[in-house]
Amino acid sequence: MCTRAYHKGADVEQIAAAARNANPNATLHVAATIEDAVRVSKELSKSLDRGIFVAGGLFLAIEYATAAKGGRAQELEFF
Repeated sequence: MCTRAYHKGADVEQIAAAARNANPNATLHVAATIEDAVRVSKELSKSLDRGIFVAGGLFLAIEYATAAKGGRAQELEFF
């Protein structure tokens, strides 16, 4: 699952390209927002009976956790 953080996130297509370059055989999903990534990753986790591991920067991890708990990640203020 590739997405971008609201705060200082890289372009999602660049993230996906880097992931494809690192592992051309990987199955990738691109989500436009953290909220979309949370929704799709939860669906995939349930259907595949697997856990969710969030990799990326600190902002992405905090935003993902906030959205996963029903919060509004785009309203977080880091500084």
